[in-house]
Amino acid sequence: ILVRLYLRGDSVDIDEELALEWYRKGAAAGDDEAAFFYGWMLEVGKGTEKNPKQAIKWYRVAAESGHTQAQEYLGRFYLRGDGIPRDGTEGIRWLTTAAENGSTEAMMSLGATFLHGIGVIKNPEEGFRWYQRAAEAGSPDGESKLAELLLQGAGVEANKAEAVAWCKKAAEHGHAFAQG
Repeated sequence: ILVRLYLRGDSVDIDEELALEWYRKGAAAGDDEAAFFYGWMLEVGKGTEKNPKQAIKWYRVAAESGHTQAQEYLGRFYLRGDGIPRDGTEGIRWLTTAAENGSTEAMMSLGATFLHGIGVIKNPEEGFRWYQRAAEAGSPDGESKLAELLLQGAGVEANKAEAVAWCKKAAEHGHAFAQG
């Protein structure tokens, strides 16, 4: 809790360097949440210079401990090749692990990865399936994207009635694009 207070300036002055130090201590002690946030601070340069290689190291520590968001971030690093060699297989492996742990963000990333062939062979049908999983898991972004793909017939046969139904769900869940 203390470290988040220093990051937000909640009842204390904002001190990103001190927050970074507390996360480092927690990460070194084996706390996967601290390892994830320490990695995030290293990635974005909060309280320190940006350091993608060290960020990856701590994301991996957290990911291997089962931290879903770290698994997702690590997968994206591999797909981008940011700070490490680009490796589509490893990226897909980590994103799939996160998706199987319930991350709709990872499902969305997998959808985009396959739909557009980012670091992997383009596979619109597989991309559609991942967006569908995100939508069925209740992601408003997934619902909206699924509606768009159904309208376009991307990765699946076009189905306007089904597209409208998913667009309505997204709008009901507050998705601004679907409402517009």
